[in-house]
Amino acid sequence: MLAEGSAVVVIEEEESARARGAPIYARILSLACTSEGAHLRKVDHSGHAVGRAMTMALTQAGLSVNEIDFICAHGNSMPDYDAAETAGIKLAFGQRAWSVPVSSLKSMCGQALAASSAMQVVGSCLALRDGKIPPTINYSERDPACDLDYVPNTARVARVRNVMIHAHSLGGSHVAMILGAPD
Repeated sequence: MLAEGSAVVVIEEEESARARGAPIYARILSLACTSEGAHLRKVDHSGHAVGRAMTMALTQAGLSVNEIDFICAHGNSMPDYDAAETAGIKLAFGQRAWSVPVSSLKSMCGQALAASSAMQVVGSCLALRDGKIPPTINYSERDPACDLDYVPNTARVARVRNVMIHAHSLGGSHVAMILGAPD
């Protein structure tokens, strides 16, 4: 479902934010991009581009898969996209994929297209701040291709120190960003 929405994130040097007494919601630990580049709308079902972006982000941040407490998924409820994203998470996280919570904000607010990624950053910052993982609402029928812990229907209280965000755009671009809790 298409949605309207927007989000604004102010990014600045930590010293500057602290000097002016600004609240700090997260630290950007890494950002990695990959591309399938094969088709405007179709997605590679193997999840290789998704997994590669996630693995690159983990390497850049110097983190292991065990240090990610939540994955804020692209999760647009299109069966092929969701299955490819699930496959990519499995490639990047191995056996840990089944125990890291994954959810999609789009289940609650819809697909806001260009604003979706900024909204994911804001939602992830709030998960870090509040120690609460947002749910994937309206989750009633399990897709066999999507068999991870999608935090169905109810938010979950958890220790959240590091969040991985995955975003996808038409044309096959994938971005993985890792946010860490402020010190």
